[in-house]
Amino acid sequence: MSRREKKLPGIAKFSKIISETNELSSELEISRIQLKSIEKIIERFEEFYSESKTLERLFYSGEPSDLRLEIINYLDTEITTSGLVIESKEFVIERAVEDDTLLENRSKNDLFKIPVKFSYQAQLKGGYQELLTFMEKLEKAYKYYSISQFDIKSSSDESKLDIFLIINSYCIEGEKGGN
Repeated sequence: MSRREKKLPGIAKFSKIISETNELSSELEISRIQLKSIEKIIERFEEFYSESKTLERLFYSGEPSDLRLEIINYLDTEITTSGLVIESKEFVIERAVEDDTLLENRSKNDLFKIPVKFSYQAQLKGGYQELLTFMEKLEKAYKYYSISQFDIKSSSDESKLDIFLIINSYCIEGEKGGN
């Protein structure tokens, strides 16, 4: 301590309090800025969560093996009621994650669910109007469907078309319901 501080111990203590007050004020201001940032992050997260819930309604949810028959029946029905004939079909379930241990270890309450892709591959026969009717039904479906491959050829009798298409739909694995 200097000689002056020895003479006026109250001033040294006051100076120390002022210094600590300034440091705490600075820390408080930093905390306020961080809090505003956190509030913005929480607000953005709530928007994201709301948006994701809206989008989840467009996709199937549940166990892929349980949904397989539902999707096949839906697409088969829409194809045949449109007037198209199914000559052959195949259904493939593709998980986004190849490692099954990741699926086993994740919680059902995980923020980001693992999507499962369903691919319905079909060889169809029919006319342009029937094909258009089917495409319109697919577009208006209550769940999301996309066509990843679409090939059309004239058939041997030229009044019909040979159509090959791959229709994809998606599932949020692990959740129940939401159809």
